Amino acid sequence: MAYRAVIFDLFGTLVKGFNRQDYDPVIARMAETFDIPCQDFWDSVAETYPARSLGHYDSFEANLTDMCVRAGQ
Repeated sequence: MAYRAVIFDLFGTLVKGFNRQDYDPVIARMAETFDIPCQDFWDSVAETYPARSLGHYDSFEANLTDMCVRAGQ
């Protein structure tokens, strides 16, 4: 039988998991770059997680734009 597809879990399987201690400074720098309060930007990151993890955004830029809009930018 020939295989036509392979399904796997990317989260922790191929990419090392990360924690908030590692992630928070990245979010803070992104928020600063866009002149958005860090908590507002963090909230938008959390709000968009389901859509991002399901592949609903066409690109990272589309996701980033949505996060900025949700954060009031």
